[in-house]
Amino acid sequence: MRKKHFWMWLVAVGLGLLLMVNGVHAADHQNSFVKDDAGVLSDETLQSVSDLNYNQLSKIKGKPQYAVITKSGLPGNQDIDDYAIDQARKLGLGRPGWHNGVLLVLNVKPGQHEARLEVGTGLQGALPDGAVSQIFTNQQVQSNLHQHHYDQAVQTISNLVEQRLRQHQGDIYTPSQTQQRMEREQTNQANQKEVNQNLMFVALLLVLVGISALAFSMKNWRHRSRKSYDRKVLDFLQKHQLATNDEVLINRMVDNLTAKQTKPTAEALWQAFNEENLKLQGINRVVPFPALTKGPMNVTEYQQQLAQYEQERATREQQIRNAATTYLAQQGYPDDPEIFMVALLGTPAVQKYIETGTDYSAAEDTIADQFRRHMLINFMQTDPQMQQRMQRKGATDSYANYVNRMSSDRVNRIYNGGNINRVLLMTAVASLVGSFLAGRNHHDHFDGGSSFWDDDNHGDTGGFFGGSDGGSDDFGGFGDSGGSFGGSFGGDSGGFDGGGGDSSGW
Repeated sequence: MRKKHFWMWLVAVGLGLLLMVNGVHAADHQNSFVKDDAGVLSDETLQSVSDLNYNQLSKIKGKPQYAVITKSGLPGNQDIDDYAIDQARKLGLGRPGWHNGVLLVLNVKPGQHEARLEVGTGLQGALPDGAVSQIFTNQQVQSNLHQHHYDQAVQTISNLVEQRLRQHQGDIYTPSQTQQRMEREQTNQANQKEVNQNLMFVALLLVLVGISALAFSMKNWRHRSRKSYDRKVLDFLQKHQLATNDEVLINRMVDNLTAKQTKPTAEALWQAFNEENLKLQGINRVVPFPALTKGPMNVTEYQQQLAQYEQERATREQQIRNAATTYLAQQGYPDDPEIFMVALLGTPAVQKYIETGTDYSAAEDTIADQFRRHMLINFMQTDPQMQQRMQRKGATDSYANYVNRMSSDRVNRIYNGGNINRVLLMTAVASLVGSFLAGRNHHDHFDGGSSFWDDDNHGDTGGFFGGSDGGSDDFGGFGDSGGSFGGSFGGDSGGFDGGGGDSSGW
């Protein structure tokens, strides 16, 4: 009876240990050749990658090594190409002297979706960039990636890499060939650096010669230009029986026209005459309102017409303010209207209407355009995911500058295509300013909402401006043996030298 109990106890302990081992393995999501930070791979795939290294690849020339890293966002806005080669080198992936490691990095962060196969120098003959590109464009790989079947995608990519290396073993470099290739690449890089330096010197020399020639040309052009203006000014003064003998007035009119680079039309000549003549009569600052281009004006007439012009100008500015206030109220604008007014009054179309009273329709259209720009800027300033995506796009300066450089048509397409008007007004805009000042984060209200904002048109979160950075990357225990990721790489003194391979998005 005791013997029966002993065996039952032994079986129970064995099962418990097995469950513990399996539990730890599943929780770790890693082995010597896989680091599944994104948690998208099955135990079967982890085992298949290990088998690939210990069985199939160990029978291939040089015994290449293959590893997989999955991430849900790369740390510190790092580019996937830089991240992949950095990790391959840290791990010492590949056999000593052979530099024959291959690393697959899969970033499954919504809105970022990208993959990279980093190939060591020793394998670049058997697995060149073109072959890597064919692996990524494989129909089964693409289908699995688009459907977010990452487990199957990794298995397919791994098998394709193994097949390619097995079928092209003759193209795998030996350690001596690898060393020669590395030395040749270093020599080419040094030569290219010298060529670039020489080109820079030649370019700088040409720029200096060009600047000198341009300065000489501008000097001659200015001399010829002043002669032309002198003749035009004298003809103008004679035609209208004005002060043709006043050398000071003539010189100041020529300076006025050349400084503005204005074509000497009748209107420009009248304005230059009135501006400089009034200044000579004691008016320190002449406001260039339209009446100055119509004919001669003395000091009294100028002051009377200036007062009338300022009143008309103020009326037109108030008209624009009223129209803008009404439009903002209709649209539910969330910010201080005066902030909007400052930008609006500085636009060319509005300034033209206020100054001349012409083309009111263009000024009215500008109100709607500025509203859309402000809404887009507000969203960019308050959504952290969008800010990170804009940084990756290279927009490092002011968001206002970035948006204001866009055409009106593009702003309109983004505004309407992204449903900013509906979503911001209904869910986010009410707290934009307060939340921005408080330093709070907002979620991207466009996650999966529109194909315009979605990088891959599959309804993923992230969107056109979406996506965020992952946390810090700390593998730890690279030199350890057993199940620790990287523990079986590189032998005693392995290392990785590469830079070959290709990247892909989906």
